[in-house]
This record gives sequence, structure tokens and C-alpha cells, in this order.
Amino acid sequence: SLLVEAHIDTVPHGDESKWVGSPWSGDIRDGKIYARGAHDDRVGAAMLWMLHDLLEQCGVRTEGDLHFLVTTEEELSSGGMKAFLSHPKKFVPDAHIGLDGNRTHHCITGHAGALPFEVVFDGPWGSVLLADPKQNSNPLTWACRFVAALERFAEVTRARFRERNSDARWPDPV
Repeated sequence: SLLVEAHIDTVPHGDESKWVGSPWSGDIRDGKIYARGAHDDRVGAAMLWMLHDLLEQCGVRTEGDLHFLVTTEEELSSGGMKAFLSHPKKFVPDAHIGLDGNRTHHCITGHAGALPFEVVFDGPWGSVLLADPKQNSNPLTWACRFVAALERFAEVTRARFRERNSDARWPDPV
């Protein structure tokens, strides 16, 4: 399954005396929308809807599940994504593409970010110094092995990324 996600933000209005018109109005002047959060992220959200519409018009049926999501509060608290992740009926996609087009005439279809994860090592408490290597049940021993393996994981990830990425402007993952 694939999750295609964009965000919309309503940013603080700042000093209202500096606005021409109300920051609450969504006024259109000279082909531009003037309102709180009108810029961030109009391109990503519009591309998400256009992609959905194009797939529907063309009758495209994907082999896997394709989910579209628009979240809110990306700048402030990631509240929209947090709400999605805490929903009891949420789905867990195999992959995620974030559309973020808050630069002039650009839309980023994936960008450098973090890969958060939690690892739990179950087992009885013990000291690494007193662990029985034959027993293999001490969670601290497993945690040490895991941390030691992360460097190799990072090397493999960077190598796979370079093999598959044809755009040299994209930075290597760290």
C-alpha cells in the first residue's frame, strides 16, 4: 500500500495592522490569494487532488491500496499526522510519499527527514558484563548487537539509495 500525503496549514496572522484586508478573508487580488496559510501548502494539496482525479479519469486501478491524506498543523505541532497515527482504525502503509510544495513553483515528492522507530528487547534484566553469551537471553546484549549493526545498516541504505537514485542533487541519507 502507498500513502500519498499533503498538508495544509493555518499560520498565525501576525500583526493585523500590516494586512491589506482581513487575514481571515481569503481575498483574491491580482491572481493571488491573501489569507492565513494560503501558501502553505497549496501546491502539495492541489497535486494530491489532481493525482486522485487523474487516476479516476484514466480508470487506473492499482495492484495495492492507494491512500490519500491531507493533514493539518504541520508547522506547529504535526497535529493532523498525530491524529491520524493515533486513530484506532488507522492503516499502516508500506510506503509514504509526502507532497510539500511550499517553494515557488516546486513540489517535493519526498524529502529528507527522520525515520522514527522504537525497538524493544524483552527479557530478564542483567548486566552486559555478567551476561552469559551462550544463553542469548539478556536484552542488554541484544541491544548492544543491534546498535553495533546500525552502522552497517546505514552503509547498506546509502548504497541502495545511490544505486536507485538518478538525481545527483538529492543528498545521501544520513
